[in-house]
Amino acid sequence: MAQLRQSRYHHHPHYRVFVGIVAVLAIGLWLLSLYVFQLQKPQTKSVEEAAPTSKETAVFQTQNQKTRFAVGENVVLNIAVSSDGRDIVGMDFLVGYDMDAFSFSTASVLLPSWTLAQVDRESKVSLTVSKNPDIQTPSVFDSTKVVRVVFTPKKRGKYTFSLLPATGAEKTQLVDVSVTRIFPTVNNLTVEIY
Repeated sequence: MAQLRQSRYHHHPHYRVFVGIVAVLAIGLWLLSLYVFQLQKPQTKSVEEAAPTSKETAVFQTQNQKTRFAVGENVVLNIAVSSDGRDIVGMDFLVGYDMDAFSFSTASVLLPSWTLAQVDRESKVSLTVSKNPDIQTPSVFDSTKVVRVVFTPKKRGKYTFSLLPATGAEKTQLVDVSVTRIFPTVNNLTVEIY
């Protein structure tokens, strides 16, 4: 009787379709488990990281050390970098500001043969500065002004601009010629709008 039942199921017209669906589902679950396992593995980094020291810095400076501005008058901030003798090929800066009090106007790179990419979003501007790879001259900075950022004040009060060490996955960092990421000491700058 067991043989009769078994042979009846094997000859059922949908038996092969059912077995095929079960096989595809099993393979799909197996592949999904491999993918999830791969996500849980720690990712290897291709770039070395150096701990911040007090010698590498990225700091705000105002034009002519001015800290008082009228509503509507441009607030011009320079970012000055010291690299402690390291040859820098790239930089990322996160500039935090109060969107209710300022509007972001522009950013520009102050170094010849360097390029700037900028993204303005939700109380911060992300700036990426890259050296032209054809330039072989070392770029060692000692309080060198590298980027100029301009904001327009919208209302009176005291406000702080911040070079943010990190927000989410983004970080303020310098990258040297050996592709080591350096996290510089950063600062805040308070201005008064009248």
